[in-house]
Amino acid sequence: ADANGHVNANQKGGKAKQKLNKQQNAMIRMQQQVERIVQSRKERMEKSASGAALEGALGRVSLSSTKNPRQMLQLSADAAKANKERGSDAAAAPDAGHARDAVRQALEGASLGGGGNADVRRDPLTKHEVLRILERLYDLVLQLEQLRRNAPAAPGEVGVEDDAGAEAKAAWNAHQAEQAAVTGALWTELRVLEPLEISDPHPFVSLLSSAKGKRLLPRALRHLSSEQTLTALTMVVASFESLDVVRNGRLLDDLSDDPTRVEARRDAERQSETFATTIVPSMMQMASTAPMRIVSGMLALFVERNDPVRVTQTRPGVAFLTIFLSRAETLKQQGDVPAEELEQFKQIFALLFSRLTAHGQLVTLFPSTRTKMSLPFGVSYYMGSGLGQQLSAQTVGGKYRNVDLEDEPSWNLMAALAIGASMDQQQVLVQELREKILENVISAKEWQKRNPGAVQDDINPDIRIRNVNLLLHALNLDAAQISV
Repeated sequence: ADANGHVNANQKGGKAKQKLNKQQNAMIRMQQQVERIVQSRKERMEKSASGAALEGALGRVSLSSTKNPRQMLQLSADAAKANKERGSDAAAAPDAGHARDAVRQALEGASLGGGGNADVRRDPLTKHEVLRILERLYDLVLQLEQLRRNAPAAPGEVGVEDDAGAEAKAAWNAHQAEQAAVTGALWTELRVLEPLEISDPHPFVSLLSSAKGKRLLPRALRHLSSEQTLTALTMVVASFESLDVVRNGRLLDDLSDDPTRVEARRDAERQSETFATTIVPSMMQMASTAPMRIVSGMLALFVERNDPVRVTQTRPGVAFLTIFLSRAETLKQQGDVPAEELEQFKQIFALLFSRLTAHGQLVTLFPSTRTKMSLPFGVSYYMGSGLGQQLSAQTVGGKYRNVDLEDEPSWNLMAALAIGASMDQQQVLVQELREKILENVISAKEWQKRNPGAVQDDINPDIRIRNVNLLLHALNLDAAQISV
């Protein structure tokens, strides 16, 4: 029975992975971008790598020979405490005042700091109001798509200066006027320019609370100017914490079999997947051409308006940070960013880093950690030895889950943080994740010892080594160097 169960789990896992690859190409492209950036950085580091250069990232590096460095990842309690205190001080050191000044400047430079009349408030849109507005928005989008298909030839393409040419020009002008009017109506109905504090959630955010609204946004953005697109996505970032995919994000960590909670979890899963396949690609497209001042402005707005830890405990939050941190590193590698913009980004990054690593919360950005914290009888009850078989794969509410696969985007984010971090920040990063790294490496090795003939695939624990290496490769290290 166990063997059959294992086969079924693998089959389901394969189907789940195929579905993931088909539905979430944007996530895959994001991971590939991080891997390219890590590889580029790794190649540069290898030219000057030494034991001394690596020291401080993972603690003590033992060199058994100059050609065969061996990473120990073993720190005494006193050293660990001292390193953590130094790292915390370093994270907060670009003093809060300077960092907040950088936030303000970034918001102004990116035209993201516009406020509204905070005194004017009203109740949030009801569910029925949202549906009525979405119906009108869909009608406008369909009308614009029809206008595009039926667009007359531009006057310059007609080459006749007689009555036919005049008629063509008049038809073109009439078409352009109609298209502009419908586009204006679409922009107004989206309610993006409503004051930021007018309601909670903001009217625009309320429209994104349904799958229908999430699917509409990319279609609507195709008809808007680049400035309007930036403004709309800026509103998403400014209101991240009030998005339904963030408010209901914790439902995804719930392992309860209660029918009501299972249904709520399934709905949260559907909404999260829809966000990943609609709005995340729009963010990626915008970020791919964004200059550093826009990247800094978006990250500054994210830190200023939201609780970074709470938002980054959700898939959309992880995706957003990975996209924009990767873009920042790409711009830095290109080498044509003004010094003042680089300094501004550095200060905003330091503020973001200190928020994410405060109070030991960094490890809670991993779905597997949050899932285990919700287990009623503790981790050891479900894991046997505590380091052996992890909650790697199981069926929850009739749906197959692999929490190690779910951890992969979070490890990608850790890699993006490591790439942009200073040596002191890297030390803090690894100190915060030290137990997580060891847990993955030890459990994978113990599982392999107990199952020497097992086929290694995405369902089996070697994915934990792959996950850990996403971070370690960004530090020019490898899990094979860890002594356990």
